[in-house]
Amino acid sequence: MDLGKDFFEGYGESNAAEVSELVKALQAHEGVTDIANLQDGGALQMQSLESQLAMLTFQEKHLKFFKDIGLTKAFSTLEEYSVQDGYGSEGGFVGQMENPEEGDPDFRRAYAVIKYVRTLWKASDVLAYTKQITSGEVKAVQAAMMRALRITEKNLFFGDSAMIPQSFDGIIKTVETYGTTDHIIDLRGATITEANLRDAAQLIGDNFGTPTDMYISPGVQTSLDQLIGITPGTARINQEVISTGSGLISIGHAVSGMRTSFGNFAFKPDIFLSIEAQGVPKIKNPADKSQLIEGATSAKAPATPSIAVAVNAPTVSGSLWAASGSGGRIAGDYRYRVCAINQYGKSAACAASAAATVAASGALTITITAGSGAYAATAYEIYGEAEPGTGVYYYMKTVDAATASYQDKNLDLPGTSKSVLVDNTTTGELRTMALSQLAPIHRVEYAKIAPYRWGTVNFYVVPKWYAPLRYVYFKNVGVSRVQRNPLLDL
Repeated sequence: MDLGKDFFEGYGESNAAEVSELVKALQAHEGVTDIANLQDGGALQMQSLESQLAMLTFQEKHLKFFKDIGLTKAFSTLEEYSVQDGYGSEGGFVGQMENPEEGDPDFRRAYAVIKYVRTLWKASDVLAYTKQITSGEVKAVQAAMMRALRITEKNLFFGDSAMIPQSFDGIIKTVETYGTTDHIIDLRGATITEANLRDAAQLIGDNFGTPTDMYISPGVQTSLDQLIGITPGTARINQEVISTGSGLISIGHAVSGMRTSFGNFAFKPDIFLSIEAQGVPKIKNPADKSQLIEGATSAKAPATPSIAVAVNAPTVSGSLWAASGSGGRIAGDYRYRVCAINQYGKSAACAASAAATVAASGALTITITAGSGAYAATAYEIYGEAEPGTGVYYYMKTVDAATASYQDKNLDLPGTSKSVLVDNTTTGELRTMALSQLAPIHRVEYAKIAPYRWGTVNFYVVPKWYAPLRYVYFKNVGVSRVQRNPLLDL
């Protein structure tokens, strides 16, 4: 920028007309229209500033998994550790003068690579001289910290380094990779039952664990609350206290946990597991921040891809498409949308495909073509209709960019949730998981390069999943109400 004569000319000089305009601007009036944006401070006027900030987004109490998982110290960017998974082979009976066979305990080496969560904050120098509801710099840093924690919380569940190389692997990817087929319970759109929970608890017990926590979406929690009383007379509840003082009876109940022969565990509703209603990427409308519109979530997101859908003959191995029934979607006409993702964010979703008709035992193959842009996609998120012809698209599956295709055999049901039951023992040699941090979450301020202060909030961590056989993953979980907070990702 040229900061020569033209830039500074007129500084400190005003004619009568300009002074009149300034006086008018400083008078109390109601015609200002840019107050809601407040990106660089509002137009000059008298303002009433509330002393309390109204929080409409998530808070620390919503970070359930992050608060539960044990924190340990990492000492290197490559963390190696040992896991004992056996005491040695059977035997032990010998003759009077005979030595036993050698039976050393079984150890295996594992490693985890530290990942770097970093979010940027920025505060204008001008805001430091104005009266704001809260300090602009403080709120900018707090928002950056909460974004870092949100990223960590989500990826503890859904992280997949095959899709985003800079990410760590979450617990769902770990169960899919290292668990057995029994450790993935596919409910096919049905709600969780007491029998499902007892089977999962026994499976953890069979692997020398004790179930302690079950992480679920609020929608799944509502379904669990309805387990009692679905069939009248099948459950007995001791209502020790009718009410406090008034003697009035309140209806309803909250199911907070479950007792089993293999351990008692608590239900932990986590709003970041509300994947059942996750739709195509949306952002705040730049022209009206109270509205959400479809769009790319980052300037460095990949370009929008395009898709083509082909119908496969009804002889596909492993297909779960059926002409009728309650096991997920039934055969019919379906459409899809896809967005591209990378470490920075998501593209806008492509236009909906033409309706394609799938038959029982058939499949639909979605072929994805990358858009033209400066930033490459590392993966693609696929969204599909839960019901034929609704035009409402929910998240289904993420596929890596190298594959760039997906054969829909009706294995991943849009509009359903995911849950995990775990043994979350976090201390000592019996620990099953830990979040190792090379550095605790901290703030770094950068050198000034412009009329603002800026810097990053950093968190250098990696989860260690010591005992994948003590986690159970429920997929395609039905909920009674598909709902998602529209501000969850903002």
